[in-house]
Amino acid sequence: MLKRLGSQSHKRSTIWSILVFVLGCGGGGATGGVAGPSSCAGGGLNDNQKGVGDQAGGVQLAIGDIAVAPSGTFVVFKMDGDLAVGFPDTGAVQKLPVVNPTQLVFAKTRDVIYVGSDLDSKLHAIDVRKGEELWAAPGVVDPNVKLASSKDDRRIITARTGGFVALLDAATGEVLAEHEVTGWIEDMEILPDDKRALIVPSHTWPADQTEPLTVVTVLELEAGVTRTFDVPNCSDNIVVTPAGDRAFLAPTTCQKDPISYIDLAPGAEAYVKNLPGFGPVAMAPDGVTAVGFLDMGNVDDTLFDDPSQKPDAASPRYHLMVIDTQSLSYKFFAYGEELPRYAITPDGNVLLVDSGVSAPTRIFETKTGVFNTVEGPPIILDNFVISSDSAHAYSLQTTTEQEDPSKPPTEEEMLHELFDLNIVEATSAKVDVPFEPININISPDDATLFLREDAANICVFSLADRACRSRISGVEVALPSGE
Repeated sequence: MLKRLGSQSHKRSTIWSILVFVLGCGGGGATGGVAGPSSCAGGGLNDNQKGVGDQAGGVQLAIGDIAVAPSGTFVVFKMDGDLAVGFPDTGAVQKLPVVNPTQLVFAKTRDVIYVGSDLDSKLHAIDVRKGEELWAAPGVVDPNVKLASSKDDRRIITARTGGFVALLDAATGEVLAEHEVTGWIEDMEILPDDKRALIVPSHTWPADQTEPLTVVTVLELEAGVTRTFDVPNCSDNIVVTPAGDRAFLAPTTCQKDPISYIDLAPGAEAYVKNLPGFGPVAMAPDGVTAVGFLDMGNVDDTLFDDPSQKPDAASPRYHLMVIDTQSLSYKFFAYGEELPRYAITPDGNVLLVDSGVSAPTRIFETKTGVFNTVEGPPIILDNFVISSDSAHAYSLQTTTEQEDPSKPPTEEEMLHELFDLNIVEATSAKVDVPFEPININISPDDATLFLREDAANICVFSLADRACRSRISGVEVALPSGE
């Protein structure tokens, strides 16, 4: 338990977010050259959500995230600098032969993981059940590497600093192809057909041009060859429909405000048109509905096919933008004066919307456009999971108890708590936990939360009993019987 300051005179405040860029989202832009990572605190699609299986770019083990196997039978995490696997049913822990693990992706057909190491700059393939290394590929990862693995478990892609992309054989670790793109790699997505991947680098914005340019690379997973197409937009995360037939590239920070629609016809991938709005967009599981946002302080009127669709100038600055991905029609719903950040539920019916600055979560119904206010403690989605039945979100929140709020808080002045957002009832409540959780994930059956207690221990938290039913302990023991 962390030490607490006890005086009643201490001021208490909630840490909502890291700083928003001075220029704000939807307002800045490059004046020439190649842009760096185009993130903005709290804007557009919320990338703080954890979940079962792979995460975009790989599960971030280096910062304490917990990787939950798609089967739910084991979790993988960093334990005091080493890679470890834990088995929730027994609490057994086994160290795995990787030191200083960074990012991780799962094999999709076997109990194998692919993990980068900051110690040796290798990508390691590890058989989790046997605790053995299958192969190690040198020189294809760095601390900022992005990873992706194909559904058929035949290919792995790594994208590292400097725009270097490698295609590997998942069975042997052999590097099949290497390519270099210009600038920082913003995003990398293997398409649903499992045959192609999209590589999105940082955009360029020449000083003599009026719009930015992002050159997207298509990588063929079988042959390792590439082709490119141009998108007149700033770079950011690209969002693909589940059918893999179209994609939307929409930045949070850019002088222009397009949501770029991209046709993904195999061999003929191409930019089609720009819609008004910012992003990245959230995509419903059916692929029919996407949600972005509009910034009335930075609108390109030429992007409206029908000028009457533009919200009234007297309306709030930010609006949610619900897009029909098939017809490309859209509707706007007033949000407020703070930059919206959002996460969509697995059923696609609800958007959880907050601000990375101060606005607590509200529940937005994507079908009706209705906002519902949450009754209970304010919820900020900085570290959270959503249950697969779309009924609950569980969020870790940090508050401070300080003598002097003008100074950065120390760890001893920070309080970490767990909250339950009941999405169906639009209510929130604190969940009592006998320690201060610092990382969170959820089991595939929604019955269990995995709550990190410290660098070496994870509580297997039963949501039915509201208690730790077991602990994955840093004390290494033998693998479970039969493993």
